[in-house]
Amino acid sequence: MIKKISSIILLVVASQVPLFSASAQDRPQSTVLNVQYVSQVPLGHWSDPRQSDGCEEAAMIMAMAWVWNGTSAIPGEEAERSIINISEYERAILGFYQDTSAQDTAQVMRDYYQYKDIIVKENISVEDVKQELASNRVVILPFDPRLTGLAMYRGGPTRHTIVVVGYDDASNQLIINDPLYGNLHNFWVSADAINKGLRNYDSGIHKSTANGTALISIGRASIMY
Repeated sequence: MIKKISSIILLVVASQVPLFSASAQDRPQSTVLNVQYVSQVPLGHWSDPRQSDGCEEAAMIMAMAWVWNGTSAIPGEEAERSIINISEYERAILGFYQDTSAQDTAQVMRDYYQYKDIIVKENISVEDVKQELASNRVVILPFDPRLTGLAMYRGGPTRHTIVVVGYDDASNQLIINDPLYGNLHNFWVSADAINKGLRNYDSGIHKSTANGTALISIGRASIMY
């Protein structure tokens, strides 16, 4: 009887203990990962639609170069060849290469690179982005630049993908590699502004629809399939 009562007490106490949830207090207040920058148009060939629409592909290349501990700049010829190859792979398996949602971008990465440590998180905010970075994971982030209200994105695309490489709580900024703008590498930008622009756009050919918010988190814990 005493044993049964003790068990009941333990269950009641346990039920009143709040579950652990990550917060800003549980992580470093700043961090920066060494991610090499790749332009989506490495050699300036804007007339190639695979490159002018190549933000997701360039983001994949940046993230995977970091996975393999790449610390040297990726030559333009190599980057361009990789963007074209990934685009053609997408055309073969999806029927298009122009836009891919976070879910489809992550699946393309897993299959193309034969790499497993790639996850998608949905219904996110910039705090989720920071948590991933604090866990030593690179973040690929789809968003609508025009919704940020930032002058640098005025007149920019409504569907775009960047790589987030760091954050700083003291200044409330994220550190990004934007493959569309060559001057936006290791660029510090308002976290609140990016939060306003979060948008997981739909896969397809320049669709105007979107499905909530999402991020792609890439770590170094995996091995090849």
